[in-house]
Amino acid sequence: MADEIRESSVTRSASIREALQRLDRAGRGVLLLTDEAGRFQRTVTDGDIRRLLLSGGTLDDTLMGLPSLESVVLHEGFTRQGALELMNQHSINHLPVLDAQGRVVRLLDRKEVDEQILLSSPHLGEYEREFVEEAFRTNWIAPLGPNVDAFERELAEYVGVRHAAAVSSGTAAIHWRWCFSVSSAATPCSALR
Repeated sequence: MADEIRESSVTRSASIREALQRLDRAGRGVLLLTDEAGRFQRTVTDGDIRRLLLSGGTLDDTLMGLPSLESVVLHEGFTRQGALELMNQHSINHLPVLDAQGRVVRLLDRKEVDEQILLSSPHLGEYEREFVEEAFRTNWIAPLGPNVDAFERELAEYVGVRHAAAVSSGTAAIHWRWCFSVSSAATPCSALR
């Protein structure tokens, strides 16, 4: 990670040519502008460099002409969901992650947070909370009990079958269905029949 940060970092004394070469080598579409002590100042994109050139700069000029701006950053301890929300809010694909001294410790790429399917956070409304409290009150903290029995009966009635079974997850449901569809008695599921 340190090499990647070093490869993507430039100071204001770097030439525009050097910045373009680093931008090309790093292949991330963004550079990290730091001061001489390595503290983060801002991000630099090819668009920032293009604007420097269009305003009369040459490839041998330094990055001193870049305006100061406050880049969107994260600090250590961030969550993936928080990072993705920040990227979406600002329409950006990279976020520098800073330590307490303001140095970049990581350059987070949108691909890293988009790779995972973020699960929705659980929601317990008042109605659901009553059932949870009842389960604790009656000591039915198990995958069975009067509420599960009632759910299975109501589900069977609703879909028009004689029996229904509630299981703990979608994976368990798929496994259970597979076990009842396998014809060989030699499968690990034979005990379920």
